[in-house]
Amino acid sequence: MNDINEGWISVYRAIRKHWIFPKGRPFTKFEAWLTILMEVNHQDETVNIGNAVLCCNRGEKLYSLDTWAKIFNWNKSKVRRFFKLLEACSMIVLKPEQKTTRIKVCNYDSYQNDRNANETEVKRKRHQLNNENNENNKREVKTDRFTPPSLLEIQSYFSESIKEKGLTLNPETEAVKFDAHYGSINWMVGKNKMANWKKSVTGWIARSNTGGNPKTKIEIKTPKEWTR
Repeated sequence: MNDINEGWISVYRAIRKHWIFPKGRPFTKFEAWLTILMEVNHQDETVNIGNAVLCCNRGEKLYSLDTWAKIFNWNKSKVRRFFKLLEACSMIVLKPEQKTTRIKVCNYDSYQNDRNANETEVKRKRHQLNNENNENNKREVKTDRFTPPSLLEIQSYFSESIKEKGLTLNPETEAVKFDAHYGSINWMVGKNKMANWKKSVTGWIARSNTGGNPKTKIEIKTPKEWTR
């Protein structure tokens, strides 16, 4: 059975607007610390203060001591003493900035339920390992099944390839011939099943451009009659 003192709970920042959140009275040290965790950025942002543009990173906040004093319902001297205490305990790092103070929460990610320093790292590595195993399995699984492309797919690829090469071939006509030819031989290339139909299209175009296409007697359909 898990210890009740272990594990995590999520606290939404919106709780500061709830009636239960302290208002009109000085915060306790715990309430002030909890407020710091909710006030600091959860993602990087750019802040304009006076004539300066500052980057405020995840886990940081650019507030003056006067602003913190107003939030905590404290005086400025008490805020300064509290911050010095937190800094001495390696809970925050303070850095004076022009017209403000940068406060950085140490190990900020460890306070986030979705980014727990230990638990989430294990999950991340497990997820990465699963992804790698899935990719390896995909590479290892071989199949002789080949799904022929639709006529529209073939025509689209012919159009792109012919346009790219600057040729004058008719992509619709060539696509129909290609589909009819390989469909009649069950999509075989020599003695093997076709593995890459786009590669075969490239070869077809090269042969067609030099007059070497396979001669296939077929009825060429117009695009409106294509059903595949």
